[in-house]
Amino acid sequence: IPIIFLTQKDERSDLISGLELGADDYITKPFDIHELKLRTQNAIARAERERMEDPRTELPTGHAIENELNQLLSDDPWTLLDCGIEHFTAYKSSFGFIAGDQLLREVSICMRRLIQSELDGECFLGHAGGGNFIIICHQLLSDATEEGLIRSMTKEVNSILDIQTESNSSAERGQDIKLEFAVGVLRSGDHEYTTISEITQRSSVIRQKDGS
Repeated sequence: IPIIFLTQKDERSDLISGLELGADDYITKPFDIHELKLRTQNAIARAERERMEDPRTELPTGHAIENELNQLLSDDPWTLLDCGIEHFTAYKSSFGFIAGDQLLREVSICMRRLIQSELDGECFLGHAGGGNFIIICHQLLSDATEEGLIRSMTKEVNSILDIQTESNSSAERGQDIKLEFAVGVLRSGDHEYTTISEITQRSSVIRQKDGS
């Protein structure tokens, strides 16, 4: 939630103190109501943009993913790939959030590159939180294309996971954690969906089943 100070305290020291507290803007009286309205709108727009991109992976998240999923309810055909790093939470707990963030960055770079090369970058790639990623293509992929992408992605991401786990093997805990990349595939026509919750729940179940 953006915070704007609107105050009669107009000394420079007051301004500096307010901004140091984390305020998004600092306006002193007397003020112009139209300027206040624009500053408020801009602050909300900035906050909304920040909520739509994960700072670690620089991939769309939150509302951006929801908007893309909502299109699937009225779109046909489409293919959705629900991707996840299994045991990521345990890995981050054992090796720390910096190691976890580094892992997410490397995986996101790898996935972005593979989508660009295998699908000409025409599909949506989002970071759904934690170790979960989502790929949405507004078309049905051929079996060969789908299998090729999953095979390449699984091989390369698992290679990253192995390297990262080995590099942190000196940690006191977590040596037994085995990170694996799992992918579940959902296609339009397989089921009739009325809400995006149905889509995400079903894709998660399929991913866990296929990854077991």
